[in-house]
Amino acid sequence: AWDFRRFMALKRAKLGETPVFYISAKPSKLRFGQFARQSELNAAIRQMAVSSKDLIFIDVVTPMLRDGQPQDLYVEDGLHMNAAGYAIWRRLVREALAKKRIDKLRCTN
Repeated sequence: AWDFRRFMALKRAKLGETPVFYISAKPSKLRFGQFARQSELNAAIRQMAVSSKDLIFIDVVTPMLRDGQPQDLYVEDGLHMNAAGYAIWRRLVREALAKKRIDKLRCTN
């Protein structure tokens, strides 16, 4: 989480209040042995987001688990998501962008 704090400080110095959308570390089948460590990281960044207007935490963990285990949202390697996994992410990211009213913005350059 220290590196992420440093990243946010550098971002603020260069880009001010430009929002950062953090998609939580996902619970994959292949790396489920790292889930406790990922959960610690996610908790630390979620806590940072609570007190930061420019950091938005997107929880993909909760909808990707069933009974504490990763759902069948992965291709054969157990790491990369299939279409159903990306559909979850797409919905959550769109909701987060809409909440910040960024979903309607377009680049003009």
